[in-house]
Amino acid sequence: MQKVLKWWQNYKYRFVPYLIWKLKDRTIKYIPKENSSTEGLQVKENEICNTLKDESLAMDSQAASMIMMNVCGFTIARKETKDKGIGVYVSDGYIPPGKVVALYPGTIYQSHDSMLFQSIRNSFMFRCVDGTIIDGKDHGISKAVYMSCTKRDILGHHILNDITWLTSNPVNPMAIGQYINNQSKNSPANVIYHEINFPEDLPLTLYRFIPNVYFRNLTYEEEMGTRKIRMVILISTHPIMKGEELRSSYFTVIT
Repeated sequence: MQKVLKWWQNYKYRFVPYLIWKLKDRTIKYIPKENSSTEGLQVKENEICNTLKDESLAMDSQAASMIMMNVCGFTIARKETKDKGIGVYVSDGYIPPGKVVALYPGTIYQSHDSMLFQSIRNSFMFRCVDGTIIDGKDHGISKAVYMSCTKRDILGHHILNDITWLTSNPVNPMAIGQYINNQSKNSPANVIYHEINFPEDLPLTLYRFIPNVYFRNLTYEEEMGTRKIRMVILISTHPIMKGEELRSSYFTVIT
């Protein structure tokens, strides 16, 4: 019985009828510190862009972490938790409220895309408000699909997304958001998910730091550079000190 209850505690956040039943109770209004939500969203997009531009000078994960510390004032890293799982912790510095702390990497599926085999025993499937699914699993079938889509979408000599997040040393140190654990009674949530579309005029040289790829083929217009980049970011809601674990709520809807 204990095994069944433990399984349900993890699975219920991905069981659609349960999410619909609890949707009203778990919908919150996120109001950025900026004057309006539109301005606030633009600030977050620009913040990520500026970080990527600085990280573009880095050739390895260690150098990228140093740049992240200089630009953001903190670094994050995966680490084993007390229950022998994997979580994300503040490895250095301090995170103030309202700061972009991580990205959710993975293959992006539209509601009509096939993902049956990828979803089997996969706890890294993140469902967006509009039904879009991001598969953040970094091994098995999910990894093979991501690599296949990456090779498909290469434009000339430009790689359009990051593949290093699939390893233990990602060049973009923010691309580990899929390992942020759910909140508990003793560890309340200190980050929230927020869905954005990246600017369409992002330089091709920076695409290699974007840890997302679309499952479906690009249309002609998208190949010409007009594709919108869907991304899920995690924003801090409370001050988070060095050594603290990042915790989220798996199905809180941010409006």
